[in-house]
Amino acid sequence: MSTHNFILRILGGFRDGTSGPKSKTRSFPGELAEYYPMDNGQRGVCLILNYENFKMPNYDRRTGTNIDRDNLCRVFKWLGFQVITRDNLHADATLKTLKEGAKRDHSYSDCFVLCYLSHGGLGYVSAADDNIPTEKIFDLFTADNCPSLIGKPKLFFIQACQGKLLDDGVTLIHKEHFSGSYRIPVRADFLIAYSAVPGYLSWRSKSSGSWFIQELVEELEYRALTQDLLTILTFVNQRVAIDHESFTPNDPFSNNKKIVPYITYTLTRLLKFTLKNSV
Repeated sequence: MSTHNFILRILGGFRDGTSGPKSKTRSFPGELAEYYPMDNGQRGVCLILNYENFKMPNYDRRTGTNIDRDNLCRVFKWLGFQVITRDNLHADATLKTLKEGAKRDHSYSDCFVLCYLSHGGLGYVSAADDNIPTEKIFDLFTADNCPSLIGKPKLFFIQACQGKLLDDGVTLIHKEHFSGSYRIPVRADFLIAYSAVPGYLSWRSKSSGSWFIQELVEELEYRALTQDLLTILTFVNQRVAIDHESFTPNDPFSNNKKIVPYITYTLTRLLKFTLKNSV
């Protein structure tokens, strides 16, 4: 089944401009529930790919990333995931690991999580020796390529820069209304959370880890069992945007800068975690 047809099936969308409103009787009982099922035999795999050291020129060591890795490992184990961590893989090994993850049988899993901690830029993330297009990663988990995850949430948390721009921030004086739209990938049941908006740098503390992962872990620990994931990520955005500011007094160009995470999704239901024994 193609991803396009699958999205139409899940959403019950009109196939042409002549279709009228459908009756309240649902064509696929149980498939259009408000929340994703979290009562399968397993919670699922959380794959954490962590990169601290690089063989490419001008790629600095990412001191502090192991703190992010360990904190993510702890919180996703608590949520019942089978956590798999890999450090400093080359690009070929990274793609092999991702392909193996996509080929696993996820039939008895609730969902799948990938956390990617590295350098990056607009449209790519870095492995130890080369860059990888993010589309190449996401495509491995589409309905066509990973059928055992059809109808299940696929969550990607990307801690990496999306460019080289810096955000000076502004002082909020009054409310403003913004009307706009973002293009999202044509994949059902995907959520992709980036640590920074497209074009911008991300920030990481050598002693406490990246701003985004710090707040993601804390908000999951505080809210995961009581609120849905999109609500949680809204609070992650809030805390990163308001509570953090760069402090580099010896480098005025990068001092007092702000960021806000960027979230894009094609989820078709709400996602709320329950406690489940980890593997």
